[in-house]
Amino acid sequence: MLLIQPYILCIESFQKILDALKTRLSQILDCLLFLSKDWINYSIQFFWRIRFVNLKQKINYRFKNNYRKDQQNSPGLQAQNHPKIGQICQIII
Repeated sequence: MLLIQPYILCIESFQKILDALKTRLSQILDCLLFLSKDWINYSIQFFWRIRFVNLKQKINYRFKNNYRKDQQNSPGLQAQNHPKIGQICQIII
């Protein structure tokens, strides 16, 4: 028994080191999953914002073009009150 006692202690020490490593690796993986989840959520929000900004720009562009065409086609429309572009975009979005 005395001959194998140092080997048993060495194996127990090695087992403790492996357990600590396993715990540390699980903490790191948990942190990575949490960060990747946040990163995915922020990316989705970012792309939704870009989509709405592009939509608003398209609406503004179309409204301006239609307004110019209306002014060119019938000069009487210039005297009428037209809603502001920002009001239309807020109603649509």
